[in-house]
Amino acid sequence: MSNKLGKVKTNCAWCGKEMFLVPSALMKNNYCSAQHLGYGNAKRLGADITQLYEEMKYITWSNDIAYLIGLIATDGTLRKNRKQIKVSNKDIQIMNDLKEIIQSITGREQSITDYVAKFNEKEYMHYQIQFTSYPLYEFLLSIGVEPNNTSSIGKVEIPDEFFAHFLRGVIDGDGNYNYQNKNHLYIRIYSGSEDFLTWLNRTAIRIFGLAGGHIRYEGREIGSRYILYFQSNYDVLKIIDNIYEESTYACKRKKDMADYMLENMAELKSKFKKNQLGTVIECAYTECENEFTATTHNRKYCDEHKY
Repeated sequence: MSNKLGKVKTNCAWCGKEMFLVPSALMKNNYCSAQHLGYGNAKRLGADITQLYEEMKYITWSNDIAYLIGLIATDGTLRKNRKQIKVSNKDIQIMNDLKEIIQSITGREQSITDYVAKFNEKEYMHYQIQFTSYPLYEFLLSIGVEPNNTSSIGKVEIPDEFFAHFLRGVIDGDGNYNYQNKNHLYIRIYSGSEDFLTWLNRTAIRIFGLAGGHIRYEGREIGSRYILYFQSNYDVLKIIDNIYEESTYACKRKKDMADYMLENMAELKSKFKKNQLGTVIECAYTECENEFTATTHNRKYCDEHKY
């Protein structure tokens, strides 16, 4: 079938989209874009890629998108000269969740590959997924996530209402919980960029009303890094309360630890339920009636008796 211009009707061999081509341009397999030609070539070379439905044309913020971007910001890489994104993690459950989110964006089912990484003479199984998405790639660039930015990433332009989901992705990507005893717990987040952790800390303080964490530098033979510590019990409980609310995806191993911490810190959670920052309270020292303005969430004593 041809139209008035003499072009022949055909369909994209990748997505099935109807198109018209001049007869001289017809081939055994025809594609509607260079991107789909690339997918077709990759498929012929053995890549496990299947187009299930149409790819998103535009990326808009959602809880799942924010979580995905948190993982990409910590465990991901954008290729400089191609619209490809790669994410690696040692937790297969995280990667399977990631695969679902990516499929909802690209409309394509892609495989997860594995490889062995060595650290301190020990071998660890890691998993990765590499995919192409023009809309997501351009969206990432627009919010401050750029190629090869492990040590240069800074502020990420993310709406406040999605920051909790982004932070959950960051912790699942390169963070952990530590429950030392029944009275002390903390969160650690690792990054090659001090600017990124500084922005993350300040944003968490502003949105969640935290006392705030502190950043330490760690020099290592395999590469230096910075660590953001949230060591206030109030801060840790506040973060956990926020980042898992209305969440679809989360690392089960880390969420189980968070739930365990909450269950065992129920009394402390109730104690710090209300933010006392800026309020006038009475010194808890026996027979002291001094009043003072609280400058931390857990301060109980006036200057005279704080030691």
